[in-house]
Amino acid sequence: MKIYTSVLIACIILQVNSVTTKGQAFVEKSIKEFGAKGNGKVSDHEAFKKALAFFDKRHGNGKLIIPNGTYRIGRQVYNFGAKKKNLYSPDDVVQITGFENFTIEGQGQSILIYESGLKFGSFESQTKKLEVKRNFFDRTKAAFPGYCIRIENSKNVLIQNIQLDGNLKSMNIGGGYGDVGIQLPYTGIYILNSVSVRIKNTYVHHFGQDGITISNANKVPDNIQLSESKFEYNARQGLSWIAGNGLSVYKCVFGNTGEGGLFSPPGAGIDIEPERGSVRNGKFEFCEFSNNKGCGVVADRGDSKNMTFSNCVFNVKDNWAIWVTAPDYNFLNCRIYGPVVHGYRATNDNDATKFIKCYFEDIAGKGNTVSKFMIETNYASRILIKDCEFSINYKRPFWFVSQYKIADSMNKLVNNKFYLKNPGNPNKNFMGLVLGATLKGNIVFIPKIRSADEVYVKGLFNHPQNINLGGNQIIIK
Repeated sequence: MKIYTSVLIACIILQVNSVTTKGQAFVEKSIKEFGAKGNGKVSDHEAFKKALAFFDKRHGNGKLIIPNGTYRIGRQVYNFGAKKKNLYSPDDVVQITGFENFTIEGQGQSILIYESGLKFGSFESQTKKLEVKRNFFDRTKAAFPGYCIRIENSKNVLIQNIQLDGNLKSMNIGGGYGDVGIQLPYTGIYILNSVSVRIKNTYVHHFGQDGITISNANKVPDNIQLSESKFEYNARQGLSWIAGNGLSVYKCVFGNTGEGGLFSPPGAGIDIEPERGSVRNGKFEFCEFSNNKGCGVVADRGDSKNMTFSNCVFNVKDNWAIWVTAPDYNFLNCRIYGPVVHGYRATNDNDATKFIKCYFEDIAGKGNTVSKFMIETNYASRILIKDCEFSINYKRPFWFVSQYKIADSMNKLVNNKFYLKNPGNPNKNFMGLVLGATLKGNIVFIPKIRSADEVYVKGLFNHPQNINLGGNQIIIK
């Protein structure tokens, strides 16, 4: 019996030692334990550095709690005269590198705000900025605040219930850097080669670059999740997705890009632009893309594919609501208040751009000048517009043109309703252009004052470059 007990105790000790060796127990720490005040008056930069150093030794495996309060962070290092160094380099504070099972959790009114007066852009010296606007790449003149939260080579990370304030309007803005605007790091959240990262109930605003950037070149699905968060008033993008596979976005707002005191192109709600690798498999549900200086969503360059936007709202002032030239982009049950351009030149139906059960309306009126039409396809192929409703107040409904004459490759208008409400249009006999399309079950409602359009619409339905599959109607009311 004594021998059995001794062996059992030895096994338990061995097992405990094994667990301790592989990873310490999950711990929770308040940022206040590291000296943070959270009173908005003194800098809490060092407290956050100490906290992250503590969890860095553990490779994560814990939770950093940020009680309600305003925490001032941000610092720069002056490198004047140093070769091949930035003029001002950031002292990034929340660096999550090589972590696993780590949470940063606020309490709803937990605000991390950058110090005022940090430099962003190109500068000649401490006091003199460079007067350059584009195509400037001398790093010894560059200054930038860096990343508020940087997540790199990590797994199972959760950021929730906090506000990240880039304090853009209180920064010292220099001259341009990069091809156009200021293309330097000044971003709320930067995710690099990490998996299973969740951002929840987080407000990220007034950063000089992006609200959030995702740059994953993983060989496994990323499983990045953004939910119930807002990315607003940032200078370049709400979200830049430049590499990755597997992003789920639920009830998020990407708005007012370029409206927070600084604008750097593209200025979109989200920009899907593969720069470090391909971009695949994005799902956006119940999201809003509103009042951005650039497009609501742009996907123009590089290898991106398989994106679905469902029950989303696109609302623009004077730009394109949607700009897509990549394959397999799908818009389902969306409300689109602004013009749409391009579409993919698909060789099969699966890769085609699709709008299904969407509502289109030009509510910005004459203030939106980027196009005279709600949809400009510019020679894309196989675009499907099905079961949609168009309420046209100022613009014309479409410039729906394809170069294809074979039915399988033509664009498709199926079971749509078009309400033309613009009797003041001076070109009363020109509602748009449809060439190289199959048309089935579409209804065009024309006011009595616009009855001359009836002949024109019939011409579209029966044009020799289109295929009328029947059920198309014109109703004057």
